Amino acid sequence: MERPQLLEYVKGQLAKGVPRAAIEAHLRGQNWDEAVIADVLAAAAGSDSPPAAPAAPARRKFLTVALLLALLAAIWGASQLYRSYSVAKVVREKTKFVEFAGKISGQLEDGKGAQFGLLAFRGQLDSSQIDTPKAALQVTFDPNAPLGYISPQTDARLLALALFSIGAGAQTIGGLDVRLADWNTYLRPARLPFAGDRTAAAVGGLVTALLGPNILTDFWVKIPARAGAEETAGAMISNESKATWGLLFRPTEKIFGESKELRFQGKERGGDINGMPTDIHRYAIDGPWLTRQLVKALRDAEVDDKLEMITMLQDLVLGADTGKVTANLDSLEISDGELAVWVGRDDTLPYRMDIRLDAKEGTSAPLSLRLSGGMEIAYAEPAAIKIPAQAINLKQLQEQIGLLQGLGNLFR
Repeated sequence: MERPQLLEYVKGQLAKGVPRAAIEAHLRGQNWDEAVIADVLAAAAGSDSPPAAPAAPARRKFLTVALLLALLAAIWGASQLYRSYSVAKVVREKTKFVEFAGKISGQLEDGKGAQFGLLAFRGQLDSSQIDTPKAALQVTFDPNAPLGYISPQTDARLLALALFSIGAGAQTIGGLDVRLADWNTYLRPARLPFAGDRTAAAVGGLVTALLGPNILTDFWVKIPARAGAEETAGAMISNESKATWGLLFRPTEKIFGESKELRFQGKERGGDINGMPTDIHRYAIDGPWLTRQLVKALRDAEVDDKLEMITMLQDLVLGADTGKVTANLDSLEISDGELAVWVGRDDTLPYRMDIRLDAKEGTSAPLSLRLSGGMEIAYAEPAAIKIPAQAINLKQLQEQIGLLQGLGNLFR
């Protein structure tokens, strides 16, 4: 369009923010033709429109900043994960060798009677070879179990048998040595009940010639932890990496997590244990749930004939046929218990555990028992655990008992 001075004037007015209508009115007052006014305003408006191209660089800048922030966040997260994994590796090194020791005490009549010892234990865990972990446990029975306070007419078969077995075991075998490896449990008496007896030595020599290891000599009993364990032996965790990742993602604020069966009650400051500052994590144990689990385990063991030996010992101790251990389990009741765990603040590992449970069984002549236990735990002390090369199974043990009873009659 020709009239550049008029165009520059209109553009200047628009730039100053003068309304379009005011500019039109002013131009009409100067007697400009309507067509000229429309052309000038259209040309001024078109030349002042901002170009669309600069928006693209702005978007690219925003995306660049966003990607940079995301990259920094990823690097920070990776560094934190690596740091946590490094800490987990240190904890894993500490837990390759574990030692523990503790004791279990009891009180009759819901804790109103005098406290007495039941057993003491100590053990070692070697998981340095993660695919073939091993454990050893030595149990010593306390000879002060109050057998005289238990009525012979009690129908609390399980609790009574447990107390009688501890008392009788303390007088005869003293305790048990236990080994765990490849899904198998190995047991033997801490001392042989017939040691030093000439007749038993003669019978033992004969049985050794016939059967090999037997209950009159140094022997181990092998009990598979699950059906077909010998054919399907294997590790729960197959390599160090999995073990470390398991430690990395374990609960630490609540050492055993929280569930309906194990309810977290809170934590408080504890004292130092071997120089490690601790917090005490407190839990409530669901007694009815524990009762159901124990009853199920006993009845499953009965189906697998794993309680036959216990029944034989029960009849031997009481001198009569008392029936099945599981005959009166419906009356067993374990009330809610308490668990306290002393947890290291630096490594979040348990260093001490205390537990209390109340159990009651029987109807016509019931038995009430309060159990209290404690355990101390230490880490990073190498332990040499040997697994027996030879062992007999439960069936062989039962056969040997029957054979020894027959041979024993020959020497009467």
